[in-house]
Amino acid sequence: MSDDIVTGNKALVAQSIEVLWNQGALDRAGEFLAANVRRHHERDPDADLHGLEVVRDRLANLRRARPDSRVEIVRMFGEGDRVMVHLRSQGGGLVWTVTAFARVADGRIAEFWLIADTLGLLQQQGSVRRFA
Repeated sequence: MSDDIVTGNKALVAQSIEVLWNQGALDRAGEFLAANVRRHHERDPDADLHGLEVVRDRLANLRRARPDSRVEIVRMFGEGDRVMVHLRSQGGGLVWTVTAFARVADGRIAEFWLIADTLGLLQQQGSVRRFA
């Protein structure tokens, strides 16, 4: 795959984060996500999300839970049709990181995987004790 395609895939992922999450323009999800997009659950394949509407609804629910959160790209790598992005997010007095992997097909995100720092969030909320 050419460097131009990888660069374009990385730009697509970066723009989707800015538009869909930071701007909250979920009505534009079809510009970035394939109609049959699949969000893979990190622990339970039965909890995967299938389809643009379902993924958009999940994003809307997450944004409602943390309406003031902002996501910044810390680093991004691309190879072939895959993009890996390390994100830092702040909102609701919390700071957390997420590592995301996306597969791009036909100019849209066709699949993605998210690995969130759930332990860090639970520690900040006081649900889990911090260890030195």
